[in-house]
Amino acid sequence: MDTGLQVSRTNNWEVLAAESNYCPSELARLCHVSLRTLQRRFASNYNMTISDWMRQIRLAKAYARVVSGEPIKAVAYDLGFKQLSHFSRVFKEVHGVAPSFISPRGRAKLAAQNGTPMQPLSPLQPPTPAPLVAIELPRVASHAPPLRSSVAA
Repeated sequence: MDTGLQVSRTNNWEVLAAESNYCPSELARLCHVSLRTLQRRFASNYNMTISDWMRQIRLAKAYARVVSGEPIKAVAYDLGFKQLSHFSRVFKEVHGVAPSFISPRGRAKLAAQNGTPMQPLSPLQPPTPAPLVAIELPRVASHAPPLRSSVAA
């Protein structure tokens, strides 16, 4: 299916979101469309904003990485959060617990404080990310100037 996107590397939107560092304007640039066009098409097809979708993707990745034992600070910065406190607040809003409570180190510390053995993580699942996006965007002509011949006629 031709989506009208001129993306040569991939049409996987999660990969593109990561390449854009979860920045909607950078994602639009990668797709060769204006930010407004991307926002409009995304909203009309999925009833959510591109920013909300990117937030879901980032926080689902964050959940998996924190549970696997990666340092919270590294996860936050790798996923484009500039402030650790902002990451923790948003993480807690979405998942209901602070990232420190689901990290293996945090769970071990809590178990030691309570005098109980560390229990396996409860089946708290991150929200399912939005479906892979396949929206119709108009074709955009290349903005590169035409090549000039170096041979004189």
